[in-house]
Amino acid sequence: MTSYPPPQPELQKPRSQQTSHAAPLALCLASVFALGGGFYAYTHAQPDTTHTHTTPQIAPFQAASQLAMLSLDQAPKALAQAPFDPTTRAKIMAALQRGDMRLAQLPLLDAAGTPGQIIDVTSAGITQRIVLTGSFQPVLLPITIAGAVTITPVTPPHNAALSIIAMTALGPQALPSFTALNQAIELGVIVQ
Repeated sequence: MTSYPPPQPELQKPRSQQTSHAAPLALCLASVFALGGGFYAYTHAQPDTTHTHTTPQIAPFQAASQLAMLSLDQAPKALAQAPFDPTTRAKIMAALQRGDMRLAQLPLLDAAGTPGQIIDVTSAGITQRIVLTGSFQPVLLPITIAGAVTITPVTPPHNAALSIIAMTALGPQALPSFTALNQAIELGVIVQ
């Protein structure tokens, strides 16, 4: 019978110092980068209170309306009931007398009938803050030659959209609906 020498255990070569720490070092670096990336994403997703950011304005919706003009005799009474300060009233009255401006009324309401929706109405460089309800709110508009009126929401829509009805010379008119605060309606106005 032949005898074989007993099996010799195979000796492993010793690892160098550099390779023995490579895997833990790679794991550590990966963790640092992951945490750093997470921290970067977290801090850049938070609102920045040190700088003023403006929401980009979307191109305004375009609409047109025909309004009845108030006569020069009706102007003092209409201006007295409008929310303008005395200086603005005097400037509007002077512009009316010179023929540089006309006055029109544009009653507005919230089509959903929900009270409390706030909008800004700007015409001839004058902005009025209006609180809409389910009834028509009279809005006195000073109109210059250009005849442009801008309506912008101040409060977010209560429902999915804010739909406004305007009472024009031709009857009720539905204006384009707002779904966000960065929207506006540019209303071309014809006053007769």
